[in-house]
Amino acid sequence: MRLNKLSRTISLKMRSYGFILCGLLMMQTISSQTLVWQDEFNSSTLDPANWGYDFGDGCHKGVCGWGNSELEFYTSRTENVRIENGELIIEARREDFGGKPFTSGRIKTEGRVHFQYGTLEARIRIPNLANGLWPALWLLGETGGWPANGEIDIAEWGHADAIAAGVVNRRVGGACHWDYNGSYAMYGDHVDYPQNLNDGYHIYKLTWDNQFIRCFVDNVEYYAIDISNPEASYMTEFHIPHYIILNLAVGGQYTGIYDAAGITAPLPGRMYIDYIRLYQNSGDPIYFAKDHAATGNYGIFTETTSVTDKLDYGVDANMYIWNNLATTSGAPYEGSETWALSAAPGTWFGMGVATDYKNMSNFYEGDLKFHMQTSSSAVFSVGVETGHGTTYVQFSGNSHGMVRDGNWHEVTIPFSEFINLDLWSVRQMFIITGDAPAGTFNFNVDNVYYSGGGGNQPPVVSITSPSNGATYSAPANITINANASDPDGSVTSVAFYNGGSLLGTDNSSPYSYTWTNVSEGNYSIAARATDNSGATTTSSAVNITVEAGAVKTIPGTIEAEDYD
Repeated sequence: MRLNKLSRTISLKMRSYGFILCGLLMMQTISSQTLVWQDEFNSSTLDPANWGYDFGDGCHKGVCGWGNSELEFYTSRTENVRIENGELIIEARREDFGGKPFTSGRIKTEGRVHFQYGTLEARIRIPNLANGLWPALWLLGETGGWPANGEIDIAEWGHADAIAAGVVNRRVGGACHWDYNGSYAMYGDHVDYPQNLNDGYHIYKLTWDNQFIRCFVDNVEYYAIDISNPEASYMTEFHIPHYIILNLAVGGQYTGIYDAAGITAPLPGRMYIDYIRLYQNSGDPIYFAKDHAATGNYGIFTETTSVTDKLDYGVDANMYIWNNLATTSGAPYEGSETWALSAAPGTWFGMGVATDYKNMSNFYEGDLKFHMQTSSSAVFSVGVETGHGTTYVQFSGNSHGMVRDGNWHEVTIPFSEFINLDLWSVRQMFIITGDAPAGTFNFNVDNVYYSGGGGNQPPVVSITSPSNGATYSAPANITINANASDPDGSVTSVAFYNGGSLLGTDNSSPYSYTWTNVSEGNYSIAARATDNSGATTTSSAVNITVEAGAVKTIPGTIEAEDYD
């Protein structure tokens, strides 16, 4: 979807096939893969576990016009995005909204469904594009800034060259964008279909593995790129998980039309999507946010507060100082650590806690809580970054429990006060930033966590015996005992495992299993608890060793010896 702005020529190995061979290749690819995700759009509204929205004109993300001089303002209104009769409709309208002359829709699976490799298939009918509409089905990588995150444009319609050639409703193109040793690189191609693509539905497909990316319309290949180059700095973007985007842009660089008067396509214009389906081979990476929803209290920076789960710094989170913040010393509110920081006057300051994608969707009715200590009157903002962008609540005085008297006070911000907050796709869980303070701004922050996460909380389970490192003699009878509880329900069963092999299950407390006649070897055992709502938790592994048994001598016998 992003247009080539700094063109660079890259040498690529390409292949071309006849239409019949392309069709056979596609059928063989899908037949060897399994359907792992789909949306048939048979519900009345978009499934929030699959889709989120982009809003606005991109300026809030620092890319006004979405980086392409586009003319639309994206909304989540049913006028622009809706489901009717089993079809997703993305509609572009000529109307003044948010300072733009058009509205439309852009939806994405960011933070919800990410995948690496596979076959993505969508049945789509595009609107009459002549001239100025720009529909697209595309992917963005989950890590890094553009273009270093990688972009795969599976299908785009409405290019300026197609308009000039009089084939705008027949041409579909594909492209890839990436970072090549610090420079922007892209490669694109297209096909002119025999009929107008807006006259009916067509099947658009991506096949993606560690060798090639290929794009098809009705099994006709129109794009291919070799991504197998082993050089570490070359196309690594296309070997990480990506998420899906569907949108209908109006005008911009791709179309070559930059003002509202130049848009002559019939409006409203509607892009119809009948379904979208993903097939993968066993072992191909895929992420579903619905399987990773946090609940209860979730720790951002806390040591003694009771939490269901928390960030692991250096593993799935890091605290970054962006600008004009120096670390100082200060006594913590709790535990042994605190963020003691100082901002000098004269320039802006900021810090944030960056994470992998976190599904915090159970916390929409909850709060962001932290303790703060300051005597400064400096204005600052507390924010959260999600797939929608960054949203802030400003502190210009005493509010939300904060008192600027030099003592510790608990601050509570309801998540409902953050505008356009997509808690399904949290990327920075806690931010403090502000414009240049008039004087030195000293502050301490501690005990940061999300509270009030609804939904079912998972059970808690641990192995109480044997102890880690225990040794037995073969053949061994080993009794495994576990404690299990559930904070908001009951434990229905505890299953005991040796590695990935199920040993047995106990459905009542005290939870126990006796593993008999165990031969010599090293084993890793664990217990998995299931609660009455189906949530599961697996305990930390316990490693044990079973050694060869002692040699037994039968009375009245002589052990064999070697004789010359």
